[in-house]
Amino acid sequence: MLARAQRLAAAGQPAYSLLRQSCAASTAAAGEASSSGRSPNLEFARSRASHAKELSELRKAWAADLAVQQAKKQAARDAERAAREARQARRSGVDVADKQARESAAQQALAAAKAAKIEEKKVRAHRQLLREDIIKFAREERAAGLLEASRNWIAPETLEARIDYALEHPVPLVAPPTPPQ
Repeated sequence: MLARAQRLAAAGQPAYSLLRQSCAASTAAAGEASSSGRSPNLEFARSRASHAKELSELRKAWAADLAVQQAKKQAARDAERAAREARQARRSGVDVADKQARESAAQQALAAAKAAKIEEKKVRAHRQLLREDIIKFAREERAAGLLEASRNWIAPETLEARIDYALEHPVPLVAPPTPPQ
């Protein structure tokens, strides 16, 4: 029986397909035995024992067939994993070089941006100093002009007379509202 299972496995048929064939053979053998005149109980016991033995052999053949199939699948998975790891290793070698080049370019761009910011800050600071100098000069000129003009506004001799006149004729700081027309 085991030899038959191995022949079927070599032919590409699963070993457990023998189960149906052996069951049919056991049933036929039991039918022949009952017609030969032997004791039906003895024939049944022998038939049952041979059937159990055949089933055991079929189970062993099926287990061997299953182990072979699983080994093939595992070998295929291992080969695929090895190929995937090889591809990944090739890519990672290229990726490392690309990554280093990108990082170098990014660092150079960052350094250039920092240098540009520093230069821009210098220009702003210089412009601010120029602006402050211009404003300071304009204030000094205005103060000097006002000082010069104020010397002619009120003479010290007429100061008392001007104060008395302003007190007698007050001028409102805010003009009264004009009536609507």
